[in-house]
Amino acid sequence: MTARQKSSFPKHFLWGAATAAHQVEGGNHNQWTVWEL
Repeated sequence: MTARQKSSFPKHFLWGAATAAHQVEGGNHNQWTVWEL
């Protein structure tokens, strides 16, 4: 077996995250796309 190499992120790396309302609040089985127009 070989040893794992240590990996790291760049010095000024910033984490981020995103989500959409229908992912959090539910309601995936409705006609929400009609309201997007």
